[in-house]
Order: sequence, then structure tokens, then C-alpha cells
Amino acid sequence: MTRSFVEGAKAGLTLATVECAFRSVLSPLVSHLVTPELLWVILLPFLLYPLVLGIASAALGRFLNPTALIAIAVPAATLRMLGKTTSIGVVVLAAVVVILVVLKRTSIVTPLTASVLLIGSLWSVRELLIGLTRSEKLLVLPVALAVLAAVLFLLHKRPISFRFGWSGGVLAAVVVVAAIALNSGVPFGSGEPRAGHRLPNVVLLSLDTVRADHTSVYGYSRETTPQLARFAARSTLFPNATASSNFTLPSHTSMFTGLPATVHGNYELGTMGILSPGDTTMAEALSARGYDTYSVVSNAPPLGRAFGLDRGFHYLDARIEDDVRYTPRDALRQYAWHAPLLHCRRADEMEAIASALVTKAARREHPFFLFVNFMDAHSPYSPPESYAARFPGRLPDVAIEPVMDGLIEEMLHGRLQVSPALRGHLISQYDAAVAFVDHHVGELIRTLQQNGAYDDTLIIVTADHGEAFGDKGFIGHGNSVYQDAIHIPLLIKFPRQTAGEVRKEPVALTDLYATVLETAACPPPREHFGISLLHPAPESRIVISEGFTARRGPLRAIRAAVGSEYKLLVEARTPHVFDVRNDPNEESDLAGKVPAEVVAPLQAAIDAVAHLTPHNRTGKPLDAETVRRLRALGYLR
Repeated sequence: MTRSFVEGAKAGLTLATVECAFRSVLSPLVSHLVTPELLWVILLPFLLYPLVLGIASAALGRFLNPTALIAIAVPAATLRMLGKTTSIGVVVLAAVVVILVVLKRTSIVTPLTASVLLIGSLWSVRELLIGLTRSEKLLVLPVALAVLAAVLFLLHKRPISFRFGWSGGVLAAVVVVAAIALNSGVPFGSGEPRAGHRLPNVVLLSLDTVRADHTSVYGYSRETTPQLARFAARSTLFPNATASSNFTLPSHTSMFTGLPATVHGNYELGTMGILSPGDTTMAEALSARGYDTYSVVSNAPPLGRAFGLDRGFHYLDARIEDDVRYTPRDALRQYAWHAPLLHCRRADEMEAIASALVTKAARREHPFFLFVNFMDAHSPYSPPESYAARFPGRLPDVAIEPVMDGLIEEMLHGRLQVSPALRGHLISQYDAAVAFVDHHVGELIRTLQQNGAYDDTLIIVTADHGEAFGDKGFIGHGNSVYQDAIHIPLLIKFPRQTAGEVRKEPVALTDLYATVLETAACPPPREHFGISLLHPAPESRIVISEGFTARRGPLRAIRAAVGSEYKLLVEARTPHVFDVRNDPNEESDLAGKVPAEVVAPLQAAIDAVAHLTPHNRTGKPLDAETVRRLRALGYLR
């Protein structure tokens, strides 16, 4: 018993040392223990893993050697690191047990050696597995584990016995059944492209929380987006682009469905499953058209599976930072940088994954749709140290996360005050994060060029909303529909476009749906509200942005109608009119000072949206883990 405990404890210590993400094996327990305290996060894996695995090894020592226990636990942890689905995890774990039964050896090496080899080998090649189909993953992982098992036997110099008992047969049947079930879904490229012509690829890049007036490509004084400026030289820039909503979930849903938030209903963060099954998402339409569809998102809680925005994607990478790299090494590194623990993956990791997908997808027969969400510009604005000091205004030893929590509390009680020094600090880190994202957007575009996929690809770079830094009594986002919250960048490189262009008509995120579908020659869905930007629109057009806030009581809608010159904002039945062409910061309220014929079409546009019929309002409560994730990101309080 004592020996089993010691061996299990050694293996547990190894798991922590080689960076096994500590939520992977013991998530039900650890999720209740984790706190933001850095020291606790660093120590927890080293204390908990040896204790739990030691006890488990001692308890099971008579029936299952600790090596077998680790051989089962380690692949489970590794699969979580690799972002595999639960079904794939079951298949691989069954395959490992089959190997152990077939070989009739469970004491091949110590738990220490087994854990190092199993974790280290698969962790080192994890990037090679990015972008593989389910069938390919199903083949690669068991083969890799089988090779590792063979290496372990050779190292131990033990003869291999291939007796195959009844238990091995049962477990082999589990693998076969799971494989059949795993591959019974819709394969990649289920539709058929047009005969004799490959459809254009589609790449949609969402720069979470990036407001247009903080990008140098839109005239900002700080050079935050040199890569986007280079991209703009061969693409179309829309200076009058408006987010369809003021926070992530409804804005992306409008982007994916072409529907205003009032219609799609996907803005109530307390419930899931609101998106109507009858609303065809962009990915669903492209999948049916024969596209391979990939989604790589950093803002995983709203953009993963909980709210339906995964629909239509064959490949979904919506891992959470603390599921993947929230480990002793990263915690130590963040401690050394005096940075907060990140809740989402950074732009460098997102770009590496997306670039690997592009490299693989460009070689396939089918066209591809790639959606990437970058989240570095979202609070707590934590750029790498090499970027953090790039712009003036940074203050030493300021933890942005608690500062933002305090400012939000002040805002909710109507007494927000942001000192000039603190505002300068927040903006300096925000701008640095925008610059960091811009660099990796440029790297991803270069990957498209290097793989020969750039010219014939529709590339859209935009944002879901902006961010406030104390103006007009607001901080963060999701609280207003002023320009700092809804004026966003939008650059589109149409297939085979080679010259830059600027189009000044008002456009909105709902237009991206129609634009993508026309590019891919998809039949139109039953209903959508945007227009295709493949064709110029009149500058007299009016677009709508909707916000949903509980800042002053029950959840209610706030709406803005934006034209090429004037904007009408209605909050709590109080109208505000701004000349956004000459007063982009909305410093002068012109309500009652402009002719009625100017306000009337703006008001009519708001009324038309407010009276639309929702498609679906039935939903179910969110699970506790999704609620925790949303709360950590500031979406719920």
C-alpha cells in the first residue's frame, strides 16, 4: 500500500511538472477550489495531484498497477489539452486499455516514466494535430499511443505477450462502436461545389472589442494597426461601419445570421438555446454548399456551444485558457510579468492555430470557411510585455481587472469617475493589445498568401463592438450605443481584388451574412435583413444598432439609427441626435435643433426594428460552468 501511494504521488508530481492542465483530470473538484491568487494557482497542482493520485494508487494497488492508472489518466488530460471532443476521449481511453489488456503487462515501467513519455510526446506534437478531421484524429491518436506503448516495452526489455482475452475483445468492440458513432455525423465538405469551379474561400476575422477610432488605419494618432493599413491598400475600407449590438453574443449572432438582435433573440446571457433552429447560420449555409468550416475562438463562453454559434462548423476550437495553458509555467511567467491570469487565449496562439488550419485547408479539394475571434483588446487588456510599454501612459503595478470591477460598480451606481492618469493607463494597454492583435492578423494574412489562398479568398476583418473609457458615464461595453461602443472597423478584400477602395455608405454587421452567401453562391435563407456589400449601397442608407442593458433596472433595449451624417439614439424614451460626420465624439446633442425631416427617417428605422416579431424565445438555463466563465469575463455579475 505504501509503495503504491509513493509511486502514485511521484506520478502526480510529474503530471504537474510537465504541465498537465490541472482542470483536466480533476475538474469537478478543482473548479470549486481555484481562486485568482497566483501563488495558490501555482501550488495547487503540486499539492493536489500527488495526494489524489497517491490515494487512488494505494486503493487500487491490488487490482490495478499504478502504471495502468496513469496510462489512463494521462491521455485524458492530454486530450483536454488537445481540445478533443468527449467521444474521441472515450475512444482513445478504450484503446489504451485494450493495449494494456492485449499486452498482458501493466508493470512495464514506473508511473514516473510512463507519465513523462505519454504527456511529453503528445504535448510536443499537439500542433500537428490541429485541423485534422475527426476520422484522422481517431486514427492518429490510438496509433501514437500504441507506438508509445511499444517503446515503453522495448525500454523495459520485457517480452510482449499477445494473449487476447474476453475483456480485450469487449474493449476492442467499444473502440469499434465508438468509431462508427463518431463518424456517423456529417463529414467535411458534405455539399457539392459548383461543377468545374472551386468557390472562393471565406475568412472572417473578428477583433473582439476593437473600436474604429483606436485603429491607425481609421486615422488614430497612435500606430496601432500597421498591418491592417497594409491590408487596406488592396481591400475595401468602410469608414461608416456599425456594430449590430454593443456586446459579443448578439453582435456575433447578427453577423452569423443577418438578423437584428430583436429577431434572433440571442442576447439574454442567462439562458441558452434561444437561437431558432429555423435560422440558418453562415457556417450552416456554407457547409451545405460544400465548404469545410472551421471556428477558432478566444471568447469561448458566448462563441462556443452554449448559444448555438457553433452550428455548421465541422471544426470548433473553443477551448478556455485555463483548460489549455493555465498551468504552473504560465502562472509563474505571468507572475514575473505582473500580469493578471488570463481567461482567454492570446492572439499569438490563436494565429498559430488558424495558420495551421489554413495550411491544411488550402490543400483540400473543398473551399473553406475560417472564422477566428481574437480577444486581446477585451478587458483586462493584458498585452505581452514587449507591447505593454509601446504607448505612453502606462502606470506601474496597476492590476487592471480589479480596477475595472470597481469602475463598473461606480458606473452601475451612476457615480463613475476615471482620473486622467488611470484613463491614460487603460488606453495605453488597450492600444497595445490592439497592436498585438494587428501583428498576428498580419501573420495570418501572410499565411494565406504563402499557401496560394489569398487572391481567391473573401477576407473580412471587423469587430463586434467597441469600448468606453469613461466618456458619458460609461466604462467597458454592453451599456450604451454611443459611437465608442458601436463604431467598428470593417475591411473587406473581395476575391481577386487588387486595388484599395473606400466606400462611405452606412453598413452593419448584418450585411456580412448576405455578402458571404452571395460570394459562395448560396441560396438565400428564409429571412435576413442585411445587404450584400459586393455591390455599393446608397449613402442615404440607415443602419440600426441595438443594446440590451439592465444597468437601471430590468433588461431593456436601447437603439440607435445611424445614417451617413446624423445619428438618433433613443434611451429610456429620450432621443439624442448627433452629427456624427462632423462631431464623431458626440459632444453636441442636437435633439430639437435639427429639422424634423432629418429625424423622421431615423425614428422610423428604429420603430421598424422594435416592432419585428422574434423568431424564438424558448431557452433553458445555462449550466453552472458556462455561468462561471461568463462571470469571469464580466458578462454576468
